[in-house]
Amino acid sequence: MDIEPIPWSSSLSVGMNSLDSDHQHLLKLINAVLASFAAAKEVNTRDLTDQFDALLAFWPVHFRREEEILEATSYPELISHKKVHRFMEARLAQFRVTFLNLPPTPGNLATLHSRLEDWVLLHIQGVDKRYQPHLPSSPSPGQSS
Repeated sequence: MDIEPIPWSSSLSVGMNSLDSDHQHLLKLINAVLASFAAAKEVNTRDLTDQFDALLAFWPVHFRREEEILEATSYPELISHKKVHRFMEARLAQFRVTFLNLPPTPGNLATLHSRLEDWVLLHIQGVDKRYQPHLPSSPSPGQSS
């Protein structure tokens, strides 16, 4: 099965190197999950488990880093932002269980792709973009200073 990777674009930048790098890494990990599901020939392969586990391991690292930065800037929506993060962590763990136990069909791949893409892009473009005015600015990866 073929799957289009979820691309990074400048529209996803929040204007801070460390957070943009994290978001790019999250997309790389999500794309690895999608590629592994697309390549799977059976349910619950070792590679797919490993890819989901790598995503699950990095997700909270990024969230904590983001929350520390927001706390340092006295971001007024920090409490609600943290709640969204905890919800997303729990939801990703549910996705892992669900999709490890689904057959790797084109329909299931399309569903996984759609859910992960909508989820991460809507979070960055909606929730994360709201904190951008509160951040100290730094050039994003690929931009000159």
